Amino acid sequence: QGHQWGLQQSSQVHRAGIVGDEQRTSLDQAGFISLSDRLTKRPSAEAQIKLVFKEIMQQKNLPTHITSLVELARSGDAAARNDLGLWCFENEEGAQKIQHIFTLFTSAALKTNPAAQCNLGYCYWVYGQDTAKNRCIIRNWVKKAIKAGYNEGWNIRGLTSLFYRSEDGKFIKRKLWRDFKKAKESFKMGADLSVRACKINLASCYRFGVGVKCNLADAEEIKLKAEMLLPSQESGHLINQVLYQFTEDNVKNLPVP
Repeated sequence: QGHQWGLQQSSQVHRAGIVGDEQRTSLDQAGFISLSDRLTKRPSAEAQIKLVFKEIMQQKNLPTHITSLVELARSGDAAARNDLGLWCFENEEGAQKIQHIFTLFTSAALKTNPAAQCNLGYCYWVYGQDTAKNRCIIRNWVKKAIKAGYNEGWNIRGLTSLFYRSEDGKFIKRKLWRDFKKAKESFKMGADLSVRACKINLASCYRFGVGVKCNLADAEEIKLKAEMLLPSQESGHLINQVLYQFTEDNVKNLPVP
């Protein structure tokens, strides 16, 4: 099937929607809203990761491959910790999910795993408050991944530069993250490196005038080129990327840059 217009975004995050007051309280209790250094500087970081492993192993009907993944993650394998974080992201809920994904992604990111660095930045964007401190955290982690040659990072950089998040087609304005131009430039960088998600998002930028003058001809050309590319193998280690669809009605609600 041909792609419809939209931004490539996480399906799980999209279904979870915007954090409401009740969920915000649970996130505050989990400790991952405004304090960026809770995991990187707390002396009990190793104790935290051990607790995560224990809580995962205590879950009922745990798949065999996850049991093996936990054992590999316990040995310190960064890729295993990142993949375990992805499993928690997709299969857990509530405050425990937040605790687990931030602990696992942070641990793997500190071990210089670029996929984990992107995932950690993305999670701060989704679950964090709109603060300059969190914005800096996101930028720094994604920058590390890109510097290491992880081209998928350009798509995450573009998404986290946007001014809004979406829930059921509604656009939510954010106080700080409003750099449409940076989003377009990030998608362009990734598109030039043949990152499929970046090409699709770049086409949407031209289609709807996000960070660039609206140009339907260029948008269609970029979109067709994107559809010819296979999804990057790197995407398997990132929070799942799917197409988020725009419609003519909800595009009218886009904030003016």
